[in-house]
Amino acid sequence: MILVYLDMCSLKRPFDDQSQGRVAIETEAVLRILDKVRKGTLRMCGSEILTYENAGNPDPVRRERVHKILAAVTPGAPPVSARMRRRANTLAAQGIGGLDALHIAAAESQGADFFVTCDDPLIKKAAKIRPGITVVNPVSFMWEVGL
Repeated sequence: MILVYLDMCSLKRPFDDQSQGRVAIETEAVLRILDKVRKGTLRMCGSEILTYENAGNPDPVRRERVHKILAAVTPGAPPVSARMRRRANTLAAQGIGGLDALHIAAAESQGADFFVTCDDPLIKKAAKIRPGITVVNPVSFMWEVGL
């Protein structure tokens, strides 16, 4: 079964302004992915980094909604390990910075098949360095796995 990691950008997409076509399409893709996870057709992994990043969300309604999603679909997210930090440092040296590097390292450490993000610059950087995971936007993910 496919194991997917959705970053915070993807998880918050359903709460963005839906009047833009791209946002609405990506939202539909994210909601479909989460539905497949709930139904057991896909597996989703999480991380302490997602929890940490979500805790910094200034919008309490969005913060709580994402918290509920994470609690429902990624219970027991593993802590950040020394191995993850080393991998994140390697990714940072290759141009993927900050929390993005930690997210990818966490996804790789759990054996995720796909890293889903709505962050175009991150997707472009990942395409250049080719980390140990496929980095795609939610719509591309749906096409790649046939959802």
